[in-house]
Amino acid sequence: MPPKVTSELLRQLRQAMRNSEYVTEPIQAYIIPSGDAHQ
Repeated sequence: MPPKVTSELLRQLRQAMRNSEYVTEPIQAYIIPSGDAHQ
């Protein structure tokens, strides 16, 4: 399986986080766990 190109995914995430339709207050932090969700 080839690696994912994350730059487009990151751009979409940043755009969604700026969108007031999804987020009504400024986000101060976003925690991404490093554990494997499949374990």
